[in-house]
Amino acid sequence: MKQQFIEELHQYDLEALKAFDKFCKEHGLRYFAIGGTLLGAVRHKGFIPWDDDIDVDMPIDDYVRFGKLWLKFGDKKKYFLQTKKTDPKIPCPFYRLRLNNTTWSEPEYETFPIHWGIPLDIFPVYNLPKNRKLRKLQRKLNSRALRLCEYDWKNLNANRMASWFYQKLTFLCLFGVHFISNCSKFTTDIYYPYGYKDKREGKKEWLYPSKSIMFEGIELQSYPDPHTYLSWQYGENYM
Repeated sequence: MKQQFIEELHQYDLEALKAFDKFCKEHGLRYFAIGGTLLGAVRHKGFIPWDDDIDVDMPIDDYVRFGKLWLKFGDKKKYFLQTKKTDPKIPCPFYRLRLNNTTWSEPEYETFPIHWGIPLDIFPVYNLPKNRKLRKLQRKLNSRALRLCEYDWKNLNANRMASWFYQKLTFLCLFGVHFISNCSKFTTDIYYPYGYKDKREGKKEWLYPSKSIMFEGIELQSYPDPHTYLSWQYGENYM
């Protein structure tokens, strides 16, 4: 039963991935298959049999453009772009492209007031400043934004004024992270703010030029050297 469920989930994941990839190609947006999605592409030419979602990175400029373009031209009948603006109670501030008319959550969370469609996770990649104090500030602001999201999420019974305050502080912190990134476009370092534990810094040379990689028959964008990325995230024995 579990395997049948995973296979059905993979079909929904693949449907969302095709829509996302097509949209990015139509609008000249860069992205990179990452995490289990990239590992699956390298090891299995598709899904890792037990993996249950799709993960991609986007350089911050493309990430911001994607958000704006999707709200104008995306298929909003079929998909919902979940952000802190479109769904303020979400526990993390990164984008999720959720499939309407589906549910993907743990039973204890289903009553929480957010969109629970099957997600495609979209993570930003920020530019890192050369100045160490600014780097520390950028990380601190990002960490604070995450904590504020989690606090707002875990305190659903808080009064509306408190929730409004948490959300405004989150936007303020994210604005700071984006501002520092925009002022650091010409540095060589990049910052992965979500899902990488302590391995958060990388080099822009890892990103360009992007390389195509096959995933379940779809030609995805990925890192020019998947081995370097996968070794960095999972260790040399990732295969």
